[in-house]
Amino acid sequence: MMLQRVWKQAKPARMGLFCGQQDLRKLLHTDDAPQDNEQGHERFDRISTYVRYPNHFPVTMTVKDFNAKYDGLPAKARETDDPVSLAGRITSIRSASKKLVFLDISNDGHDVQVLAEKKYFQGDDVANNDAEFEHVHESLRRGDIIGIHGFPGKSGKGELSIIPRGISVLSPCSLKNSYVVESSEHGAIDFTPPFKRISIVPGIEAAINDKLPSMLDP
Repeated sequence: MMLQRVWKQAKPARMGLFCGQQDLRKLLHTDDAPQDNEQGHERFDRISTYVRYPNHFPVTMTVKDFNAKYDGLPAKARETDDPVSLAGRITSIRSASKKLVFLDISNDGHDVQVLAEKKYFQGDDVANNDAEFEHVHESLRRGDIIGIHGFPGKSGKGELSIIPRGISVLSPCSLKNSYVVESSEHGAIDFTPPFKRISIVPGIEAAINDKLPSMLDP
């Protein structure tokens, strides 16, 4: 009953916590500028033959099972006769050259490296395979969910990888980079400052002209 009374009496304070769009954008350190083409679905439109957003993408195993099965491969291994398909969210992109791009994908808490080599890539447009390789990898963004048809292998340093024959974009990430905290693991959204915390306790105490138990303090 006491909590019900406090809740009713604090209605003015609660209503004051709701802010308009302008204040909310300031609170979250965002702006209302429209997403540019590099942030949404349109980034892949320049690749006319590239098939993206398929309704179904069959995977042959999970990232966890892939890591367990192929971890014993030697450095520089290329198991070209062992096709596999994986899916996951891109957590990092590192471009070594126009012919070599490294990605990391995560799925169900497990990570694996994608070692994309142009010589193994088989695009939708055979005549422009090299250009498609470059355009696809230039258009990928951290946060995109992708499907990979390829085969297992390892880098020169012995890191287990999937080497793609093809990459399908299953769901593009449209979040602006300002939402991603570089220092956090996998670039996860961080709800510590600069995201501000709102304390409702002072507003409620002012509304009821009384002090709340200390356990309710933030």
